[in-house]
Amino acid sequence: MTIRDRLFLAMVAVLPLHTVYLSAWISWKPFLVLTAVVAVGDLIDGLRERRWPWHRRTSLALALFLAVVVIGFPIPEHRDRFIRLFLALIVGGLVMLVTARTLPRPGMVDRTLRAVFWGAVAMGVTGLVISVALVGVLGNDVINYLTGAVGYD
Repeated sequence: MTIRDRLFLAMVAVLPLHTVYLSAWISWKPFLVLTAVVAVGDLIDGLRERRWPWHRRTSLALALFLAVVVIGFPIPEHRDRFIRLFLALIVGGLVMLVTARTLPRPGMVDRTLRAVFWGAVAMGVTGLVISVALVGVLGNDVINYLTGAVGYD
């Protein structure tokens, strides 16, 4: 398995973290960094081989979709919200492109499903432990420490 494949699996493993708002830095940055590294690696490979690195029809569909979204650029009052949404769509499109390039490789579907499973297990166990601690099973000192911890909102 290549380093690129391992980075892709790490990206898949931390993908659910961006839906959990513990703190702004932990929600998006690990996922964005891994996505950018995998996408830039694909782009460098494509330039080296002198070909487009991702699936052509998927790339064209994404480009057309983003163009249609840009056409609907809103009035100035909603510009910031629109830009955040547009950037999220670009990141989602990059995830789609790198996934479409990675999954056809031998064994990557099984490895990706294992990464998804263990990422879900880690989130479930973490949620259970935090819930049990916050309910008070571990005592008041733990509740006071957790509610005062940095990054807890």
